[in-house]
Amino acid sequence: MRVEIPEPDWFLDNVLATAGRDRRVLGPASDWQRSWREEFSRLQIVRDGATETVLPLAATQGYVLSRAQAMAAGVPPSTVRRLVRRGSWQRVRYGVLAIVGTDGGSGLIEQRRRHALDAAAGALIRPDHVVSARSAAVLHGLPVRRLPESAELTARPVRSGGRTAALLVREAALPARQVTDWFGVPTTSVARTVADLSRHDPRDGVMAADAALRESLTTRRELSGVIDGCAGWPGVRSARLIRDLADPRAESPLESLVRLEIRTSQLPPPDLQVEIRVAGRTYRVDFLWRRQRLVLEADGRGKYTGDELWAEKRRELALTRAGYRVERVVWADLGRGWPAVAARLRSVLAASPPR
Repeated sequence: MRVEIPEPDWFLDNVLATAGRDRRVLGPASDWQRSWREEFSRLQIVRDGATETVLPLAATQGYVLSRAQAMAAGVPPSTVRRLVRRGSWQRVRYGVLAIVGTDGGSGLIEQRRRHALDAAAGALIRPDHVVSARSAAVLHGLPVRRLPESAELTARPVRSGGRTAALLVREAALPARQVTDWFGVPTTSVARTVADLSRHDPRDGVMAADAALRESLTTRRELSGVIDGCAGWPGVRSARLIRDLADPRAESPLESLVRLEIRTSQLPPPDLQVEIRVAGRTYRVDFLWRRQRLVLEADGRGKYTGDELWAEKRRELALTRAGYRVERVVWADLGRGWPAVAARLRSVLAASPPR
């Protein structure tokens, strides 16, 4: 099985987490929401009569509006064409415009922005629907292994699901308390989003759960409440597994997926983000089996460059000299490559005498 590297690129490697004034962790999800708030501020100061006219409305619909709404606000078709042509606005889907542009590139963040606008447009043309699953994860700034091909929505009230008009509509009960909004766009709450991801694919679920807990976007209690309400639903056993496995100490999607592989391989659980004091210096490692003195590091695609690579080599040498064995896992080791990794870890853990 091929494992995709998660998008966007600021989820690929360790997340540099800092504490804000309220002591909450600031990370990718916080940065994502901040970028859209800054977009709103930028639009407020741009002197563009058309944007000024429709901004109050579009700001409550995820920065999108229908052509009919634009015309009702006094924006003539010729002005719409001019704004689209110069890139200030963009056509999101048939009959729906976004009052923000993109650079048109293929970068992961730009792809994510385009999907967010497309999901907002889907909710606009389907007023009884809520953005959900992977599309909701995008709106919340949570990691997924790959962007969905179509905006994913849940019908409210429940009706038949399926694919229609470039939308994937699911059929599921959705209590009002599990619905929030993203700049006015109805979307499933973070806890419900994580639960849905976990039911559909535990790999998406564990990445999103760890990230959401790390940035205090939800709590384990909220997540448990949602999952308990899904009793009897398809995939609820996977959701319970992710609820029990979720850990805010995980600092990257790779670490989250490695931990899931460790659990499903029935290897003993390691400690996470452990500080080891060696020769007067402190080193923090991703995973540690303390009794066997086995260290496992999850290396993202661009974790080490230049001097960082040399520093990492010195760090590994110091740990080895102190009696630790250091193993590494990369993206290519997931999926089909994992059985070999698991066998190697199992052998080391069995051979290493407890201390």
